Amino acid sequence: MLIHEIFDSLSGEADGYGGQGKPTTFIRLQGCNLPRGCAYCDSMETHSSFNRGTDLSLGNIMCKVNMPKVIITGGEPLVQYKEVAALVQRLFDSNIQVSIETNGSIVVQDIFHNLRKTTNLRIVMDYKLPLSQMEDFMDPAAFVLLHHWDVIKFVISGDIDYTRMKELLCKRAWAAQIVISPAFGGVEDLPYAQTLAQMVLKDSDLRGAQFSLQLHKLLGVK
Repeated sequence: MLIHEIFDSLSGEADGYGGQGKPTTFIRLQGCNLPRGCAYCDSMETHSSFNRGTDLSLGNIMCKVNMPKVIITGGEPLVQYKEVAALVQRLFDSNIQVSIETNGSIVVQDIFHNLRKTTNLRIVMDYKLPLSQMEDFMDPAAFVLLHHWDVIKFVISGDIDYTRMKELLCKRAWAAQIVISPAFGGVEDLPYAQTLAQMVLKDSDLRGAQFSLQLHKLLGVK
């Protein structure tokens, strides 16, 4: 499996398990299927072609897992679909909770059928809104197939994104949890995050949504 990095940190965003701040091992895969990075991408170094990164065996990866929870991220993890499925099975065998962060352009395929029966796997799927410059690559079928324990995350960069999110939520009957997050690089972005939080609080259509701030960036933790 082509790995960009493996590191321990706090789970800084909504992960489908109902909270933030849990000690977590992050497995960041190399490569992304989108033609260029999203406007707010914070891991552009993973977007290069597959001739970068380190090819690690499942055994080597498991030796680097130190925490009771793992987030598999990227890049785009589902580009390496079979390898990710095998890794998830190994993690399950060690009784580790797993979240997979994916970009909304790839349907979660049948290879995960049996794995999806467990409550130890969450899919956290971004819906790329207009200001990300990647909305054209969203696959509607990917969101329809998510379960109620999964997450659809909307990253909001401005009013255009907020309006589009509201339009989608009015038209779609998705089963997954809805999470709203400001595009956030750190404390310099707190004023907009505060503005967005107030908008969510005042919006009666969003009473069932969760507001998520990237805690690890706020604390200056990787």
